[in-house]
Parts: sequence; C-alpha cells; structure tokens
Amino acid sequence: MNRDTKDCLAIIGLSCYFSGTVAALPVLDQELQKAKTAETLQEFPREVRRFTSLPHEIDEIKTPLQARRWLDENLSRGEDSVLYNTNDFFAPCGLTYQKGKGDCDDYAICAAALLQGDVQQSYFAILLTNRDEESRGHLAYVYQLNNRWGVIGAKPSEFDEPFAATPEKALWYRYNFSHYDIDFHQYILLDHSGLDLLNGNQDLKEKITQKIVRHGSLE
Repeated sequence: MNRDTKDCLAIIGLSCYFSGTVAALPVLDQELQKAKTAETLQEFPREVRRFTSLPHEIDEIKTPLQARRWLDENLSRGEDSVLYNTNDFFAPCGLTYQKGKGDCDDYAICAAALLQGDVQQSYFAILLTNRDEESRGHLAYVYQLNNRWGVIGAKPSEFDEPFAATPEKALWYRYNFSHYDIDFHQYILLDHSGLDLLNGNQDLKEKITQKIVRHGSLE
C-alpha cells in the first residue's frame, strides 16, 4: 500500500456526507475505539447477535432498482455517533435493518447484500475531497450488470442504472458531472467478495477497507 493510499484511508473515519456541511471528526485512538465498540455490542441482546429475521422479500430483490426502492422504504439516515456510540461503524445489513437507520456506508453495505449474486461484479467506492482545507468522505456501491456500471448511494438521487464502461466513469458521472452537492475528486475501490454483509453485529470496517482494488482521481 503506497503513501497516497494510506493518506486516503486515514480520512475514511469522517461522517458520511448527507447535506451541505460535514465536520471532520477526530480519529480515535485504536484502543479507545475498541473499547467503545465493545460497549456498543453489549447493548444488543444475545438473541439478535445473528440475524435471520429480515423479511423474506429480500430474496425477491433481483435488480438495482428494486434494491434502491427497498433502501428508501426501509431505512432513514442516521449518524454512527448516535446509533453505535462510536465515530465510524460499518454495520451488516441485518443490524442496519433492525435499527431502521444508517449512514452512507450502511446503505452501501445493504445494497451489496441485497444484490449479492444478481450482478456481475461490484465494489464499495470511497469518495474523497480535501480541496476546502477540510477533508470529507462518502461511500457508495458501484456495480456491473450487462457489462455496464451503475451506482447506488444513500440518497434516493444517488442511483444510476448500469450505463458506464468502467466504475470510474460511473462515479465521475454521478459525483462530478451530475453536480452532486460536493465535488469528490478521488476514489478508492474496495472488494467485498467473501464477506458476510448480511448477518451479525460486528463492525465490518476493517475487513472492508483492507481489500483495496485500486484508487485514483475522478477528474
């Protein structure tokens, strides 16, 4: 992993971008973060440590549009600091569904879980900018279907049916050309294959962010 990539990953611990302003949160010491996570897990009863109670309708979701509608109908946006008492928590979809709320990474994880096996390939895309002397980050799901790439994000407007030749072009169109609220100019693609994105209540951040596929500029 080169230095540029490490620098990019160092600012992943920011609040997901939902509105006009996002304040950079201080990066917590690893031991403090682990302690906070441990406290968070104690809040959940043992019987819900593994989820089997998501509605059967998720098995019927086969298309990106169906996944987009499921996200909009079942989830609303919430901050990790409120939901999990920690700076940044990548929740499995079952846990997000139980909470009924999540931030951008939770929406992306749910999109990936819903469409697992229904698309050719897919990645999580971290989008970054630091042009205004304030680093900001966002995470979305980018997927390939019929040899074209599309995007699903937290906002209802963050949705593109597959149209682009590469994930980079799909991200550039959605977050630069289409005049998203903020101009993201860097990206990191993360591989989520082999991960259980549906069950449990463990933080998936470490497992997801260590599987970097590539990164670069969206300009």
